[in-house]
Amino acid sequence: MNASLLAQFAREAREQMIGSYLGTPQWYPPVLAVSYARDRYLVAVLETPGPFCYLGRQSPFEGAHAPVRMDRLAGAEIQNVSCPEGNRVLQIDVVTRGREWLTLSIVLFGSAG
Repeated sequence: MNASLLAQFAREAREQMIGSYLGTPQWYPPVLAVSYARDRYLVAVLETPGPFCYLGRQSPFEGAHAPVRMDRLAGAEIQNVSCPEGNRVLQIDVVTRGREWLTLSIVLFGSAG
C-alpha cells in the first residue's frame, strides 16, 4: 500500500470510524483485526503480498487474541484516523474508558509491516 493510497484510505476510514468504539483487537500474525461500530472491522494484513489494510463487515478470523497491552483499546472511542503526509503509517487516535489518550500506529512498509 503506497503512501497516496494509504492517505486516501485514511480519509475514508476517518469518515466511517470517528465516534465509534473499538472492540478488543484480534491478532493472528500477520493479521490484525479491530472491530468498531457493531459489525465493522478494520483489518491490516502485515506481510507479503501486503502490507495493506481495509474496512469490512467480517472478521477474517474468530477466537484470535491480541497481546494483553492491547486490551486497553477495548471500548476506546475513536477520535481521529490519519496518515502523516508521505508516511506509510495509519494512526488511530482514541480515548480509553479511563480517559487516557492513545494512538494505535499500524506500520505499512517493508516486506512485513
